[in-house]
Amino acid sequence: MPGSAPGQFSAPEGVATDGAGNVYIADRVNNLVQKFTTDGVFISAWGSHGTGDGQFATLWGIAVGPNGLVFTTDVGNSHIQEFTADGAFVSRWGSVGSGPGQFLYPYGIAVDGNGDAYVDDDGNYRIQKFGSGATPVRLGSWGSLKQRYR
Repeated sequence: MPGSAPGQFSAPEGVATDGAGNVYIADRVNNLVQKFTTDGVFISAWGSHGTGDGQFATLWGIAVGPNGLVFTTDVGNSHIQEFTADGAFVSRWGSVGSGPGQFLYPYGIAVDGNGDAYVDDDGNYRIQKFGSGATPVRLGSWGSLKQRYR
């Protein structure tokens, strides 16, 4: 049954793990990141509905970088947010649009061993790559509407 209490979900869309074995769940309807042990014991949660730092309009994707930072995609606000493993807000980047560093429905995200983030920019039919750092730098993109499989 759907719920919003600790350890309950209404629409879990993304799951990621960190180097310590913790599990992070992105719950789209509750706009909440929940953190668990590998045995499913609830540790903590953060997030709420909105447009500010640490808030989400449609939380979807989640990934954990090699430095332990947690990255989330927000489809409704068209941006990426970074948090510490304890849920403290670190940064937010991106905006609505089709230019470099802009997104239209960013669903998925993955982070490689160097800390570079790869974002599924679904509405723009591309993948964007960003370098790690306090202000992520766009390193490129690939894909286009013409290449979309139908």
